[in-house]
Amino acid sequence: MLPNTAAFEVKPSEKFACFAFENIAVDNSLSAPLELGEGLWVLPHSPIRLDAQWQKWVGSIKSEKIGKSNLFLIAVKDSQTPEILDHENQWLQRRTNVLFYGLLLQGVPDHLEGWIFTGARIAGEISIRSMGDLSNYYHSHPKARVIIRAGTCIAAKLFADGYGKIEESADYARVKRGMRAVVRGLKEPSVDDRIHEYVRALEALIKPKIGATTKQFVHRCQTFALAGQDAREILEECYLIRNAVEHMHSSDETLSSYPKARREAVAFRRLRQIEGLAFAVYLKLATSATHAALFKTDSDIEAFWLKKDHERCGLWGSTVDLAKIS
Repeated sequence: MLPNTAAFEVKPSEKFACFAFENIAVDNSLSAPLELGEGLWVLPHSPIRLDAQWQKWVGSIKSEKIGKSNLFLIAVKDSQTPEILDHENQWLQRRTNVLFYGLLLQGVPDHLEGWIFTGARIAGEISIRSMGDLSNYYHSHPKARVIIRAGTCIAAKLFADGYGKIEESADYARVKRGMRAVVRGLKEPSVDDRIHEYVRALEALIKPKIGATTKQFVHRCQTFALAGQDAREILEECYLIRNAVEHMHSSDETLSSYPKARREAVAFRRLRQIEGLAFAVYLKLATSATHAALFKTDSDIEAFWLKKDHERCGLWGSTVDLAKIS
């Protein structure tokens, strides 16, 4: 997909939903408007100016921050009723939200303060009808800073298109539940709780049998991760942390074999590893209909896990090397 860097404006009678981000790390490939297609754009400057009433309502400090934001995700749609705040605005906001998740699954930036607003262009004027703060999303202290690029946004659009079809389908129940766990993980401030949610996101696809959950989780996840002793140890520790959280214990007990001074660093590394695996898996499911079909129904999932290891790995393809995530 070749990016279109044409000029952007909200056209008459169009509704919009927009996410604005202040001081997020972007590179020069996003110095001009980027059209992703189907009404989705990425902009380096605000497409909307807050009028005096909104500036007074949100306060001068927040108004100034929004004005200085350097990345905007916006969805637009022509409407027969631009003056009404309704399901069309909600649809546009969900569309922008899924695009945003497509960005986050490629890496969570270290500074993520933002706002969400929706409205329409009526009689030549931009009218904001609703506005709120973006939820908190937490990064896992990656070794390299996450930078948003044009390629990142194009990949996020592919995620949004694919996951949108999954959401609209009556099938993919476990994929949807797993993706909700991914989103909860992104919003959890606690390292232990985030590991817990990312493990649950993978469990939705693993569908382990009661009484064999740890063993099957470790074994089956090596379809998604490069198999080996390193992967087994990492996956087992992540699953034991998940169990500790589930039973209201601290991960300190799970990591007791490590010196106390190292446990926090080990927990953060396990977070980065299980997060990286969950992100890679759900990106693949949303951007490959062939892979998503393997997890369409419970029967499909059971049939997939009944295959021999080499058959499953051949169907899944590329894997994540957990040991290389430091």
